[in-house]
Amino acid sequence: MAVQLAFFGGVTEKNRIIEAMREAHPVYLGTVRSFARLIAMKKGTVTIDDVRADLEARDFPLPSDIGADDRIFGALFTRKEFEAVGQVLTSRQERVARAGRNSSYITQYKLRTATEAAAL
Repeated sequence: MAVQLAFFGGVTEKNRIIEAMREAHPVYLGTVRSFARLIAMKKGTVTIDDVRADLEARDFPLPSDIGADDRIFGALFTRKEFEAVGQVLTSRQERVARAGRNSSYITQYKLRTATEAAAL
């Protein structure tokens, strides 16, 4: 029971942080989200690794460059327009080194149609 409570407390804290980042950086998130949309339209799916690579290719600032925590990316795919479709292994070796290969999966998203998003 105590483990469950700790887990749910962690989820609540994570949601609080994501919401705070969303409120503090709406223009940044909106811009990065538009890049994610373009990637999803081009490739069919998008991951946070795709977004990071795109930001680097565009020479667009990463969260640390604007004084934000990397967890800001947790708010990126929270809109109804994105639908989680699976998990893939991250391409970021620093995450694999830190978390281990079995804990280094990231979510893959696709864009919903306007009708699908409106139905939610």
